[in-house]
Amino acid sequence: MAEGIEKGIEKGIEKGIEKGIEKGIEKGIEKTILNAYDNGISLETIRVITGESAEKITQILQRNNRLA
Repeated sequence: MAEGIEKGIEKGIEKGIEKGIEKGIEKGIEKTILNAYDNGISLETIRVITGESAEKITQILQRNNRLA
């Protein structure tokens, strides 16, 4: 039984680390989008560079008060 608990804890830690990495990557992409937009890069070029959809880029810009 202790072995099962240990494996469960390990699995939980692994999932937590994966989620943290995903969050970090997401934040990095968001920062890239904001910096590019603030420096006059077109939405189309930002889309090509980040690989994100135009809709997601627009949502990020709106959420950060860059677009109305």
